Amino acid sequence: VTTFCKRKGHSLRWRNVAMKAFKHDTIVDILAGVSGKAPCGQVTAILGPSGSGKTSLLNVLSGRVESVRRKLQVTTDTILLDDTPIDPTDVKVRQRIAFVAQDDSLPITATPREAILFSARLRLPKTLSDDELRHMTEQMLSELHLQDCADTMVGSSLIKGLSGGERKRTSVGVELVTKPAILFADEPTSGLDSFNALELCHVMKKVAAAGSAVLLTIHQPSSDIFAQLDQLLLLKKGKVLYQGPAEQVVDYFEARNFACPPHHNPADWVLTVAQTNTMQQLETAGFFHDNDDDDKLVEEENDSLDETSHSLILT
Repeated sequence: VTTFCKRKGHSLRWRNVAMKAFKHDTIVDILAGVSGKAPCGQVTAILGPSGSGKTSLLNVLSGRVESVRRKLQVTTDTILLDDTPIDPTDVKVRQRIAFVAQDDSLPITATPREAILFSARLRLPKTLSDDELRHMTEQMLSELHLQDCADTMVGSSLIKGLSGGERKRTSVGVELVTKPAILFADEPTSGLDSFNALELCHVMKKVAAAGSAVLLTIHQPSSDIFAQLDQLLLLKKGKVLYQGPAEQVVDYFEARNFACPPHHNPADWVLTVAQTNTMQQLETAGFFHDNDDDDKLVEEENDSLDETSHSLILT
């Protein structure tokens, strides 16, 4: 069993992240004041029905969204890396994070060994020798269980190559060479069979165990995958339905008269409740309130920030 190299992780916390889209003289709330956290050493999943704002929130926190005049506005009270306010678009901040997109952009004729080594040469300090970079690449291939396909082309729909799981693990390896403090992943299990999806989640757990904060979006996790999650942020129409430990979500819903049926996947149940009840019904039941007692951000760290919400012009 291999484990990732230990690294200094950072917890990510945010308050009142909002996103508005302007369409034909109407305003659409994509995110409506979302607060939450992704602790270091844990896997935090953003869950919710389609259109709930999962990917939008992930993109804001990772600095991958632009505020466009008259089209899109992104605002936030604060985003903290540990207890320090940050702008996620700042180059120094982005050097400490990694982002795995839903659709990989790996060169189809490259092999996992070539793709990971190229990323290491491009992104790591020039003081590292070729031997050191090759050693790191071999270690990464081992950690991701890619040794057997290390010299197989990535491939495409027209060129036979890696399987879906192997491609996704290669994409993760390309990002992990920098030993990021925070790993973002957008729908990493999308398109994978149940075995490969679970294998990828085990990789995410290993990254978290090494010290990183892992924040991912996921659409409909199996019960096995749900059991791998530490923290859960459940969204519906841009609002927080639940924020806290994944293992406590069933009790939280039961306390609001939505008891999970026996032998039922908790992830399927909370999504069913979210999709089959109106916003008004859920609010009446006691949802959409701050259920995270530890969510207060350190006020002293915000003295340098405006007391009111400020716009982030993201580039």
